[in-house]
Amino acid sequence: MILTRRALLILGWLAPFALWPALAQVATKKVADYQIGDTALSNIVATVELVVIDREASAALRQKEALKVPAIVRFDPNAGDTAIRKLREAFALTRDQFVVEMAAKFGGRTLTAEQINSTEFREFRTAFQNSNKGFPVPPKLAGEWAAGGTGGEVEQQCIARLTETLGQRLRPDEWPLEVRDGPPQVRVIEAVSGTALPALDAVEKAGALAGRQTFLAAGKARSELQKRQQPAPERTYGAFLATLVEANCAVEVELTRQLRAKKTEGLWSADRYAAGQMIVPAGEPVTHKVKAALDELAAQTAVTELRQAPWQPVKYWPLLVISISTGLVIAGVIVFLLSRRLEPRMDAILVQTSSRLPAGEPRALLGDAGPAPATAATGAAAREAGRPHLENALKDRLVNELLAQRKDLIDAQRQAAADLSTMEARLEQLHAPLQARLDAYERRIAELERDLATRGDENKELISATINLMKQKLASEKSGGRLTFN
Repeated sequence: MILTRRALLILGWLAPFALWPALAQVATKKVADYQIGDTALSNIVATVELVVIDREASAALRQKEALKVPAIVRFDPNAGDTAIRKLREAFALTRDQFVVEMAAKFGGRTLTAEQINSTEFREFRTAFQNSNKGFPVPPKLAGEWAAGGTGGEVEQQCIARLTETLGQRLRPDEWPLEVRDGPPQVRVIEAVSGTALPALDAVEKAGALAGRQTFLAAGKARSELQKRQQPAPERTYGAFLATLVEANCAVEVELTRQLRAKKTEGLWSADRYAAGQMIVPAGEPVTHKVKAALDELAAQTAVTELRQAPWQPVKYWPLLVISISTGLVIAGVIVFLLSRRLEPRMDAILVQTSSRLPAGEPRALLGDAGPAPATAATGAAAREAGRPHLENALKDRLVNELLAQRKDLIDAQRQAAADLSTMEARLEQLHAPLQARLDAYERRIAELERDLATRGDENKELISATINLMKQKLASEKSGGRLTFN
């Protein structure tokens, strides 16, 4: 008895631990964790208004509405011309072959009435028909060909009967499912076989609606064509003409599917749940429809919680620290690499500049103590100490070059003025009239411009200065003097 009580006591203590996983599952299972086929552990209610797309119902709705769109049927108006051409070719070929074999048999391309009514000719026609089944040759037509006729009346009768049959809209013997399951009307577009139909956006405007009962099955048209061939001796034409009858209408299945898909792509079926409405009660299975509602509810709940939750920078400080540290490391590496690349260039500039200094400038200031290279520390200290002297030396050299260029320019101006004075003195000695003086100035300007174009940089400043002075003198002569004419 005591042992039983102890066992029950132990079981009582262990029961909560055994039931804890199930209780935890009930307490912690979220809406998004449910899968199709699961059982709802509690009542699930919509906390906000939901609009849930039912994909299965949407697909069924689109399929139902698509069947209301008429199918596209191509009608080939040239199909009858093709059949008539085949009839003419078969008729002409059979006639030529019949006349050739008859000439070989009877020795001539034209027979008399006695020969045509003879038993030998009847046997010849029968043998020819048995060996040439492409086109029927009844006795009447064979006699006309034997007498030298062309059989044009028979040919025209066959063409008329064939044209009458092919003038109708002939469809295949069985409509495809796109037509049988669709509306009682189809959209007919006239287009030759092998040509492109209008684009999908314009296909509805290109055709006209027609009832399915207005189409005749090709097999039925062949049967009716043979029945109309009376009397009995002429039925052979009907059998041959029936072989030329083909359907001149064809259903554009792929185009019909594309048009119906475009017409129904905007159709959706949705379920609406108001706030507080039951989605699935406890104990009920989760179906496809319920799963879609639960997913939508989970998404809406997550968005609402995200909007209401305050921003907590403490959660993101590791990411910020990592980002800042990475940026500093990358910046340090870039600065280090740039300094390593610029240092050899500065050394080269300093050495190149030191080689251009005057002979009396102490080269020790630039870090070049002699032919033997110094250590890195000693060279760096020497360079730092020699920078002021190097800057002063470069400034002095720049000033000297500018003064030298100014002196060359002044000399060029003076030389140009001297050349102009010499030319004026020569013209004064000659006592040349004003027009001759102007001509002389213009010729001299032209010569100087040619020299300037051919010499390039050689004496460029001197020639340019002379040209400018010549032009000024020419303008002064023109404005101050008076032209005289002889």
